[in-house]
Amino acid sequence: MSFFALLIFIFSSCKKSGSDEETLVKPEDPVALSKAVSVWHGTRVTGNPPAPTNNPNSPVLEPQSNNQTIKAIAGRYAIVQPQLVSGSVAGYYIQINGASDYFKVDYSKPRNTGGRQAVPGKKPSLNKSNFKIFGTDSTGGNVDSAIVISIPPTIQAGEFCITYCVYDAAGNISNLITTCITVTSFGGDATISYLAGVWHMTAERDDTSQVWYPVIYSDTSYSSFTCVNNKLSYDCPTSNCNFSNYIVDISNGLKADFTFNSNGGLKYEVSYSYKNLNLDSSTCSNLIYSSDGFSDQISGAWSYTTSTNKLVMVFDLNSSGQTEPEAYEFVLEKISDKVIYLHDPVGGYALKFEK
Repeated sequence: MSFFALLIFIFSSCKKSGSDEETLVKPEDPVALSKAVSVWHGTRVTGNPPAPTNNPNSPVLEPQSNNQTIKAIAGRYAIVQPQLVSGSVAGYYIQINGASDYFKVDYSKPRNTGGRQAVPGKKPSLNKSNFKIFGTDSTGGNVDSAIVISIPPTIQAGEFCITYCVYDAAGNISNLITTCITVTSFGGDATISYLAGVWHMTAERDDTSQVWYPVIYSDTSYSSFTCVNNKLSYDCPTSNCNFSNYIVDISNGLKADFTFNSNGGLKYEVSYSYKNLNLDSSTCSNLIYSSDGFSDQISGAWSYTTSTNKLVMVFDLNSSGQTEPEAYEFVLEKISDKVIYLHDPVGGYALKFEK
């Protein structure tokens, strides 16, 4: 995990000197901004990108994805996931609106190898039988066609917009899509200094019911069996059978921890385990259980705005270094230096954290 350690700690929390402050790039300066950022697999080209070809063979990007906004944190990545309706992708043309150059991205070679790992999802399940809190999901997605923009720590907080299009191997060019990127700064001010450290997610709540469900739990399920030919059976072959309860499932939530570093780095660790009764291998006198589990560790960054109590968490790369962007914005309610609630008014849920 040294790659992620580098991402988290490469930007120190030391106060910038006056000369450093003067070199900060403003998002409203597209020429300076375009020079400051880089795009994965992107080659910088002077001028404006080629126009859409507007022919039947042109790739088509989802028009409804136009004018959306994504969140990013200075010093990390802004990741755009284009939505292709038809055609194929050989690469992209990307331009910061108002810039005098653009990036040509070549995706003829996949960026990533290896299996796709589970990443935070959009909302917890609020179901004790599913410990994949934050909705870990290992299906779907096209990780090799994302647009990954590296945003240096010298960019001030603010917003800028990009316009991009797809080109295919034959040179056909799609329609144009604009996406705006809201950049926030690492970490927060002195009022949020207590956040630094490891926080354990201990409960989650659906705001409609106001009932807290524990995150760290142990569930045991039972079923009733009788013994037939030294095997456990749900059915009685005769009119006289003795049924007894046996443990068939044991699931344990082990960890759902967030580590907030004072310099804005973030780490999310989740794990659980479970055992299932194997009826085929078990006998009435010797119960056999199969064991399995899940664990993952994902890096990101956090930003806090004191005036709004808004905490933004951005996960840009998963544990395999693949592009799996997720951004969350919560209203932070401080109960004490050891207890906080994170509220999502849009999703209608809250999470409880304890140190």
